[in-house]
Amino acid sequence: MSKMMCRGAAMVGAQGMTEWERYAARIFRWIYFYAEDFFHRVLPVGPEKVHPVFLSPGGVCLRKNTIRRYFMQTEERAAQARAMQSAQEQAFTALCQHLEHAPDRQILSDHTAVLVFSTDFDRREEALRLIRGQLYSRNSRDTGRVESWFADCCARIQEDRDGFVQAAQDEYIREGLAEEERQLNAAKEAKKKRKFRIRPACEFAPETAEYLVEPYLPRGMVSILGGVSGAGKTSLALDICARLTRGETPPVAYAAAPSGRGPFALPPRASLREGGGTEGDGEGKPSDRLRPCTVIYLTAENDPNKVLRPRAEAMGADLTRLYFQEGASYAMGDEDLYNLCRAIRPDLLVFDPIQSYLGQGVQMNRAEQVRPLLDSLSALAKELDMAVLLISHMSKPGPGVCSALDRLLGSSDFRNAARSILIVGRDPDDPDTRVFAHAKNSLGIPGQSQKYHICPGGTVAYDGPCDLTADRIIQESGAAQRTAHPAATLNAAVEALDKQLGFMGWVEYAEVVRLCAQHGFSERTMRRAKTAMELKTAYAGTFQNRVILWYRPEMDEEHVRADYANQHEQLKMA
Repeated sequence: MSKMMCRGAAMVGAQGMTEWERYAARIFRWIYFYAEDFFHRVLPVGPEKVHPVFLSPGGVCLRKNTIRRYFMQTEERAAQARAMQSAQEQAFTALCQHLEHAPDRQILSDHTAVLVFSTDFDRREEALRLIRGQLYSRNSRDTGRVESWFADCCARIQEDRDGFVQAAQDEYIREGLAEEERQLNAAKEAKKKRKFRIRPACEFAPETAEYLVEPYLPRGMVSILGGVSGAGKTSLALDICARLTRGETPPVAYAAAPSGRGPFALPPRASLREGGGTEGDGEGKPSDRLRPCTVIYLTAENDPNKVLRPRAEAMGADLTRLYFQEGASYAMGDEDLYNLCRAIRPDLLVFDPIQSYLGQGVQMNRAEQVRPLLDSLSALAKELDMAVLLISHMSKPGPGVCSALDRLLGSSDFRNAARSILIVGRDPDDPDTRVFAHAKNSLGIPGQSQKYHICPGGTVAYDGPCDLTADRIIQESGAAQRTAHPAATLNAAVEALDKQLGFMGWVEYAEVVRLCAQHGFSERTMRRAKTAMELKTAYAGTFQNRVILWYRPEMDEEHVRADYANQHEQLKMA
């Protein structure tokens, strides 16, 4: 201890510091190297007001400078740490905002990877979880690609960090400009829709309708070709397409048909005719020569290699102007189909049949689903000045269905939206002869019905006009089918009901129900038997005790009621 005191005294003499000051200096060095935060708590006043216990008379300036440098370095490191922490927080916030507002194609982009690398290393796994959650909430199929995408970005950023960041920034700027342009266009379209598009009638220029086949197939509008199975719809449509590609029209008897332009139409334009001539000659018959037309024929029922190509070639079509689909079919509302039509600019677009091109989830009996498709298709036809032909099947004949238009499959909006409807059937007197009748023409008087037959080689030959209507060829065809192939159950129900009517000619509905239970008929079958026998319905009795009566068509309703009342009174007296 004495040696230490002597050594300490010598050091004091050499350095001018007491043993207590040296001990305090050791404590300061310990705080300096091991407890920087503790130094701030002990001396919160700053370097200019340091307690003199740490200083000696001979080393005041040296100690003050050392402490000042320490404080300055500590403040700089603290400011750098705070700036780095703030930058990382801002980077994470920017990543969250980007994931929330970015479109789907920009979620797994290089810009997203740059934002992830800008965050703290410990929060990168959290960032990847956010990306996976955002993709899952958007029902994206890229949810399982997050790890592989991030690994690829890590490999690319290790190769050239500056190049990766610059490329990501350029891509983000391009995508942003493209998105702004899309939003601007959408705003313009919305602004156009908000405008009032109402003008007085005097500001609309009168125009006349143009036809590919007058008056059956107008340009710029939707038409329908309907018929029962096996009536020859596809053959007729394909023949029309083949003739149009050659610059011809079907040889229909135009002079015998009323004009399809209506009584108030303007003189026809000649844009479709070769040489700029008018549509008709001096006798009122249109020229058979058009400019060759381009046709897109979409069908899901016939193979283009085995059926369509051989038929079209036999019909003499210009195969360079006739287009068939290959592979998966389009839908009426597909933007790809619209872009294809804008590129090819066809004169005729055919869908064979309608239900194959409605698109997934669209029910043809739902007007609210069908009408938007027809409206967009009509707008495309008007934009490209092309005719659109929809080929439709027909339902089976049933009770109360008398009109050919009512038998077209699907919603009534199909026949309401179409400006022209053709019905294909057979001649009742000659089943080998086909007939197409003009059932609807919104542009004028319907054209005359035309006969045709299908030749052995698959070509179509026209036999001239006829007086058969659409309703007649459909009803007669259905009646012939029912007569030729009667249902055994329906025949038995008709026989039983006729026997129950007896000589009186009428029967109560309660007896009809008993008859069903006795013979095992359903009430629906009995109602079909009633329709087949053309029975009528009458009501007798008071409102509380009303009775339904079926009676023969040749009987009078009042006579039936009186007969029932007399019989009822006799039963009460008995």
